[in-house]
Amino acid sequence: MKNKWFKRLACAALSAALVVELACFAGPTTSYAKAPSTGKISLTVTQDYKQAQAILKYVNKYRKKKHLKALKLDKDLTKAAITRGAELNIYTPQTSPHRRPNGKLTKTLNKRICYEDCLEIGGSYYMEPSDFGASGSITSAKAVVDSWIASPPHRKGLLLSKAKCAGIAATYTTTEYDYITSVTYSIEFSNTKVKKVEKSKSKVKYTKNVDTKNEYLKKKYFSMRSSVDQLYNENPSMRLYTDYNSPYMYARPILNPSSFTWTSSNKDIATVNKNGIVKKGSKTGKVKITAKLKTGTKVSFSKTLTVK
Repeated sequence: MKNKWFKRLACAALSAALVVELACFAGPTTSYAKAPSTGKISLTVTQDYKQAQAILKYVNKYRKKKHLKALKLDKDLTKAAITRGAELNIYTPQTSPHRRPNGKLTKTLNKRICYEDCLEIGGSYYMEPSDFGASGSITSAKAVVDSWIASPPHRKGLLLSKAKCAGIAATYTTTEYDYITSVTYSIEFSNTKVKKVEKSKSKVKYTKNVDTKNEYLKKKYFSMRSSVDQLYNENPSMRLYTDYNSPYMYARPILNPSSFTWTSSNKDIATVNKNGIVKKGSKTGKVKITAKLKTGTKVSFSKTLTVK
């Protein structure tokens, strides 16, 4: 009897301990993780579909060498890759390079995505549109794929045995003088069959509203500039440009003026419209033009102009 009673007590104690342990792992049922607070910044990228097709060619050449099936270029996945090409200009810390600027995983763009390779090249280059991706320019399709092959994590993507299709972005941003400031490449792999093959070989501009965590929307990351600092009768208007430059980036892309609300400190001296165009007023003096981010931290920054 004593042994049976002791066994019952031991079982009860063990059950209670397991319940407590499970409760600790489960955590409070009423507590949920909150989504990071974000804001949107808009920028325009140009997708070079011809370059994307060339990248696919070299990817498949490498896969064939490793006795793997060729991938097809998927239209929907390429759309996702182009968005990633834009997002790579709002770069996240190197500890999590494949997180989107809003903190989410890449596959939140398209649930078919199973792996990503990406690359960003910064600088200041001037090239005719027809030169982009050509031999001797910033980089070639082969050089992009070679750089992925040389990197073990990226090589893993190229050698996914179950991959059947991919989306590829070959995007770049330019300044107002057509200097290329950032070139980004992204390939999104999928184990699913291609839905619609992307056949385009043209260049297309896309405007993307990039959802961005507030920690990447600090005032010090934004700046405003113009070609001149004065307005006068012979030069009664100018365009103001807003640049983004975080410490995790290699380039400084121009943001679209639609990201901001624009105001003038004195409309009699100068006015500013929604496109960041400043026009001389009826009076002279100094005027401060301010751009305020519409969402997120609503950070603002200004530039003082002289009107004569």
